[in-house]
Amino acid sequence: MKKKVSITTIFIIVNVLFLVGCATPPRPAPTYINNSEVVNKPFDIVWTQLIEYLSSRQIQLKTISKESGFLDTEFMLLPAQILPNYAWTGRNLPSMLHNKGRIKANIFVKKISASQTSVTINARVQVFEEYIGKYSPGGWLDAKSTGRFESDVLNFLR
Repeated sequence: MKKKVSITTIFIIVNVLFLVGCATPPRPAPTYINNSEVVNKPFDIVWTQLIEYLSSRQIQLKTISKESGFLDTEFMLLPAQILPNYAWTGRNLPSMLHNKGRIKANIFVKKISASQTSVTINARVQVFEEYIGKYSPGGWLDAKSTGRFESDVLNFLR
């Protein structure tokens, strides 16, 4: 004797298989971010190159102090297309809740010797959470840097 399978059961099975097939595991958390390096160039050259790099990418500077070797940038918006390259939240990005982000950096430049300069970059990354009700009011939430921004700057200075 054959059992009949209801349309509701088939619908549920198909939907579960579809959802499981579409699910992708989130990327693993960045474990090590190289945000500091000694560059084999004099301080003045590194400082000038750093200003040129940030300016050419239209990253606005908030604080510039060559005497103390400190640069502080304004937040730069990260559109959905590049957000996963710079921000990690433990979820897949971009998503319906997190479809934009922003990044800013504090950069410390220190003269080691006449031909060596230390550069340290501390990036702050945030994602915007859309309003979805009283339990999630939305707003900017801190995320973890993937290390891409830090790497891009240090690679340019090498």
